[in-house]
Amino acid sequence: MERIRFSIHSPFEKQYSQIIGVPSSIGALTRVRENLQDLIMKRNNKKSKTAIGIGFVIQAINFNQIIEMADFAKQAEADFLDLRSDEVKISGSLNAEQQKEVYRQLNIVRRRIIFGVYNPLIVDLSDNLTAFANGEDYNIRQVESCMSKYYRPVISPFGGWFPCDLKAEPMFYNPDYTIGNLHQENVKDILRNVHERFIPAHCQSCMPSGQTGNAIFTKIISDYQLGIDFRDMPFFIQT
Repeated sequence: MERIRFSIHSPFEKQYSQIIGVPSSIGALTRVRENLQDLIMKRNNKKSKTAIGIGFVIQAINFNQIIEMADFAKQAEADFLDLRSDEVKISGSLNAEQQKEVYRQLNIVRRRIIFGVYNPLIVDLSDNLTAFANGEDYNIRQVESCMSKYYRPVISPFGGWFPCDLKAEPMFYNPDYTIGNLHQENVKDILRNVHERFIPAHCQSCMPSGQTGNAIFTKIISDYQLGIDFRDMPFFIQT
Protein backbone atom coordinates (compact mmCIF):
# COMPACT_ATOMS: atom_id res chain seq x y z
CA MET A 1 0.00 0.00 0.00
CA GLU A 2 1.50 3.32 -1.08
CA ARG A 3 -0.90 5.89 0.36
CA ILE A 4 -3.59 6.11 3.08
CA ARG A 5 -5.77 9.22 3.37
CA PHE A 6 -8.03 10.07 6.30
CA SER A 7 -11.02 12.29 5.48
CA ILE A 8 -10.90 14.98 8.18
CA HIS A 9 -12.97 17.98 7.15
CA SER A 10 -12.51 20.10 10.25
CA PRO A 11 -9.81 20.51 12.91
CA PHE A 12 -12.53 21.26 15.47
CA GLU A 13 -14.66 18.66 17.24
CA LYS A 14 -18.01 20.44 16.85
CA GLN A 15 -17.78 21.08 13.11
CA TYR A 16 -16.19 17.70 12.40
CA SER A 17 -19.06 15.91 14.15
CA GLN A 18 -21.58 18.08 12.31
CA ILE A 19 -20.08 17.21 8.93
CA ILE A 20 -20.00 13.44 9.53
CA GLY A 21 -23.38 13.45 11.29
CA VAL A 22 -22.59 12.21 14.80
CA PRO A 23 -23.03 13.81 18.26
CA SER A 24 -19.97 15.86 19.25
CA SER A 25 -20.18 14.29 22.72
CA ILE A 26 -18.64 11.04 21.46
CA GLY A 27 -15.38 12.82 20.57
CA ALA A 28 -15.11 11.43 17.03
CA LEU A 29 -12.36 13.82 15.94
CA THR A 30 -10.20 12.94 18.95
CA ARG A 31 -10.55 9.25 18.14
CA VAL A 32 -9.76 9.78 14.46
CA ARG A 33 -6.67 11.85 15.29
CA GLU A 34 -5.48 9.16 17.73
CA ASN A 35 -5.99 6.51 15.03
CA LEU A 36 -4.07 8.64 12.53
CA GLN A 37 -1.13 9.13 14.88
CA ASP A 38 -1.18 5.48 15.95
CA LEU A 39 -0.99 4.37 12.33
CA ILE A 40 1.89 6.79 11.66
CA MET A 41 3.76 5.41 14.68
CA LYS A 42 3.27 1.81 13.51
CA ARG A 43 4.36 2.77 10.00
CA ASN A 44 7.53 4.37 11.37
CA ASN A 45 8.31 1.37 13.58
CA LYS A 46 8.08 -0.93 10.58
CA LYS A 47 10.12 1.50 8.46
CA SER A 48 7.40 1.39 5.81
CA LYS A 49 7.30 3.94 3.00
CA THR A 50 3.51 4.19 3.00
CA ALA A 51 2.42 7.86 2.97
CA ILE A 52 -0.29 8.70 5.53
CA GLY A 53 -2.20 11.94 5.29
CA ILE A 54 -5.43 13.91 5.38
CA GLY A 55 -8.05 14.98 2.86
CA PHE A 56 -9.95 18.21 3.61
CA VAL A 57 -12.98 19.28 1.54
CA ILE A 58 -13.84 23.00 1.74
CA GLN A 59 -17.54 23.66 2.34
CA ALA A 60 -19.86 26.12 4.08
CA ILE A 61 -19.21 24.60 7.52
CA ASN A 62 -15.41 24.80 7.35
CA PHE A 63 -14.52 27.39 4.69
CA ASN A 64 -12.74 29.55 7.29
CA GLN A 65 -10.68 26.71 8.80
CA ILE A 66 -8.11 26.10 6.04
CA ILE A 67 -5.17 27.59 7.94
CA GLU A 68 -6.15 25.75 11.14
CA MET A 69 -6.44 22.52 9.13
CA ALA A 70 -2.90 22.91 7.80
CA ASP A 71 -1.67 23.49 11.37
CA PHE A 72 -3.65 20.43 12.53
CA ALA A 73 -2.06 18.23 9.84
CA LYS A 74 1.41 19.52 10.70
CA GLN A 75 0.94 18.89 14.43
CA ALA A 76 -0.45 15.40 13.73
CA GLU A 77 2.77 14.65 11.77
CA ALA A 78 0.81 13.67 8.67
CA ASP A 79 2.79 13.26 5.45
CA PHE A 80 0.37 15.19 3.26
CA LEU A 81 -2.73 17.37 3.31
CA ASP A 82 -4.96 17.40 0.24
CA LEU A 83 -7.04 20.58 0.07
CA ARG A 84 -10.13 20.22 -2.12
CA SER A 85 -13.32 22.16 -2.75
CA ASP A 86 -16.69 20.42 -2.74
CA GLU A 87 -16.19 19.36 -6.34
CA VAL A 88 -19.41 17.37 -6.66
CA LYS A 89 -21.67 19.96 -4.95
CA ILE A 90 -22.96 17.78 -2.14
CA SER A 91 -22.80 20.52 0.48
CA GLY A 92 -23.88 23.45 -1.71
CA SER A 93 -21.98 26.44 -3.09
CA LEU A 94 -20.13 29.15 -1.18
CA ASN A 95 -21.34 32.74 -1.39
CA ALA A 96 -19.13 35.62 -2.51
CA GLU A 97 -17.93 36.52 1.00
CA GLN A 98 -17.10 32.90 1.79
CA GLN A 99 -15.18 32.56 -1.47
CA LYS A 100 -13.23 35.72 -0.64
CA GLU A 101 -12.19 34.21 2.69
CA VAL A 102 -11.18 30.93 1.01
CA TYR A 103 -9.05 32.92 -1.45
CA ARG A 104 -7.36 34.79 1.41
CA GLN A 105 -6.60 31.66 3.39
CA LEU A 106 -5.37 29.66 0.40
CA ASN A 107 -2.83 32.34 -0.43
CA ILE A 108 -1.63 32.49 3.17
CA VAL A 109 -1.17 28.73 3.15
CA ARG A 110 0.68 28.88 -0.18
CA ARG A 111 3.07 31.53 1.13
CA ARG A 112 3.74 29.35 4.17
CA ILE A 113 4.41 26.40 1.87
CA ILE A 114 6.98 28.46 -0.04
CA PHE A 115 8.74 29.46 3.19
CA GLY A 116 8.78 25.87 4.46
CA VAL A 117 6.49 26.48 7.44
CA TYR A 118 4.80 23.10 7.05
CA ASN A 119 7.85 20.97 6.15
CA PRO A 120 7.97 17.99 5.89
CA LEU A 121 4.17 18.07 5.45
CA ILE A 122 3.20 18.27 1.77
CA VAL A 123 0.19 20.54 1.23
CA ASP A 124 -1.48 19.95 -2.14
CA LEU A 125 -4.18 22.10 -3.77
CA SER A 126 -6.56 20.57 -6.31
CA ASP A 127 -6.42 21.88 -9.86
CA ASN A 128 -9.48 24.12 -9.57
CA LEU A 129 -8.32 25.53 -6.21
CA THR A 130 -4.93 26.35 -7.73
CA ALA A 131 -6.68 28.25 -10.52
CA PHE A 132 -8.92 29.98 -7.97
CA ALA A 133 -5.94 31.04 -5.83
CA ASN A 134 -4.29 32.40 -8.99
CA GLY A 135 -7.37 34.48 -9.78
CA GLU A 136 -8.03 32.44 -12.93
CA ASP A 137 -11.00 30.52 -14.28
CA TYR A 138 -10.70 26.75 -14.22
CA ASN A 139 -11.42 25.70 -17.78
CA ILE A 140 -10.26 22.28 -18.97
CA ARG A 141 -11.29 21.07 -22.42
CA GLN A 142 -13.30 17.88 -22.08
CA VAL A 143 -12.17 14.88 -24.09
CA GLU A 144 -14.25 12.02 -25.46
CA SER A 145 -13.01 8.99 -23.54
CA CYS A 146 -12.42 8.81 -19.78
CA MET A 147 -8.91 7.54 -19.03
CA SER A 148 -9.38 7.13 -15.28
CA LYS A 149 -10.28 3.47 -15.83
CA TYR A 150 -6.55 2.94 -16.43
CA TYR A 151 -4.92 5.10 -13.76
CA ARG A 152 -7.42 5.36 -10.88
CA PRO A 153 -9.98 2.54 -10.99
CA VAL A 154 -11.87 1.70 -7.80
CA ILE A 155 -13.22 -1.54 -6.37
CA SER A 156 -16.35 -1.11 -4.26
CA PRO A 157 -16.98 -3.07 -1.03
CA PHE A 158 -19.34 -5.25 -3.10
CA GLY A 159 -16.70 -6.26 -5.64
CA GLY A 160 -17.75 -3.84 -8.39
CA TRP A 161 -14.89 -2.50 -10.54
CA PHE A 162 -15.45 1.13 -11.54
CA PRO A 163 -13.46 3.73 -13.52
CA CYS A 164 -13.20 6.11 -10.53
CA ASP A 165 -14.18 6.53 -6.89
CA LEU A 166 -17.25 8.64 -7.68
CA LYS A 167 -18.84 5.92 -9.82
CA ALA A 168 -18.29 3.49 -6.96
CA GLU A 169 -20.35 5.73 -4.65
CA PRO A 170 -24.03 4.71 -4.29
CA MET A 171 -25.29 8.23 -5.04
CA PHE A 172 -23.44 8.33 -8.39
CA TYR A 173 -23.83 4.66 -9.28
CA ASN A 174 -24.68 3.86 -12.89
CA PRO A 175 -24.60 0.26 -14.22
CA ASP A 176 -23.32 1.56 -17.58
CA TYR A 177 -20.06 2.50 -15.84
CA THR A 178 -19.43 -0.91 -14.28
CA ILE A 179 -16.26 -2.40 -15.77
CA GLY A 180 -16.42 -5.73 -13.96
CA ASN A 181 -17.15 -7.54 -10.73
CA LEU A 182 -14.65 -9.55 -8.70
CA HIS A 183 -17.38 -11.93 -7.56
CA GLN A 184 -17.77 -13.05 -11.16
CA GLU A 185 -14.35 -12.39 -12.76
CA ASN A 186 -10.73 -12.36 -11.71
CA VAL A 187 -8.44 -9.34 -11.80
CA LYS A 188 -6.46 -10.53 -14.84
CA ASP A 189 -9.60 -10.93 -16.97
CA ILE A 190 -10.89 -7.48 -16.00
CA LEU A 191 -7.57 -5.79 -16.78
CA ARG A 192 -7.28 -7.71 -20.05
CA ASN A 193 -10.66 -6.41 -21.26
CA VAL A 194 -10.77 -2.93 -19.71
CA HIS A 195 -9.69 -1.23 -22.95
CA GLU A 196 -12.82 -2.56 -24.66
CA ARG A 197 -15.14 -0.68 -22.30
CA PHE A 198 -15.74 2.85 -23.59
CA ILE A 199 -16.30 5.22 -20.67
CA PRO A 200 -17.45 8.71 -21.75
CA ALA A 201 -15.70 11.70 -20.17
CA HIS A 202 -18.80 13.86 -19.75
CA CYS A 203 -19.88 13.14 -16.17
CA GLN A 204 -21.22 16.24 -14.45
CA SER A 205 -19.84 14.88 -11.18
CA CYS A 206 -16.28 14.51 -12.54
CA MET A 207 -13.71 16.01 -10.22
CA PRO A 208 -11.19 18.57 -11.57
CA SER A 209 -8.33 16.14 -11.01
CA GLY A 210 -10.18 13.66 -13.23
CA GLN A 211 -10.79 16.26 -15.94
CA THR A 212 -7.15 17.34 -15.91
CA GLY A 213 -5.96 13.72 -15.87
CA ASN A 214 -8.13 12.89 -18.86
CA ALA A 215 -6.76 15.85 -20.83
CA ILE A 216 -3.14 14.98 -19.99
CA PHE A 217 -3.43 11.26 -20.74
CA THR A 218 -5.29 11.93 -24.00
CA LYS A 219 -2.50 14.29 -25.10
CA ILE A 220 0.27 11.83 -24.18
CA ILE A 221 -1.43 8.96 -26.04
CA SER A 222 -2.12 11.18 -29.06
CA ASP A 223 1.54 12.23 -29.19
CA TYR A 224 2.63 8.60 -28.87
CA GLN A 225 0.42 7.63 -31.81
CA LEU A 226 2.14 10.37 -33.84
CA GLY A 227 5.52 8.80 -33.07
CA ILE A 228 6.59 10.87 -30.06
CA ASP A 229 7.95 8.41 -27.52
CA PHE A 230 7.14 8.81 -23.81
CA ARG A 231 10.87 9.15 -23.15
CA ASP A 232 10.99 12.22 -25.40
CA MET A 233 8.39 14.03 -23.30
CA PRO A 234 9.71 17.07 -21.36
CA PHE A 235 8.53 15.60 -18.04
CA PHE A 236 10.39 12.28 -18.48
CA ILE A 237 13.01 11.66 -15.81
CA GLN A 238 15.49 8.79 -16.18
CA THR A 239 15.63 6.73 -12.97
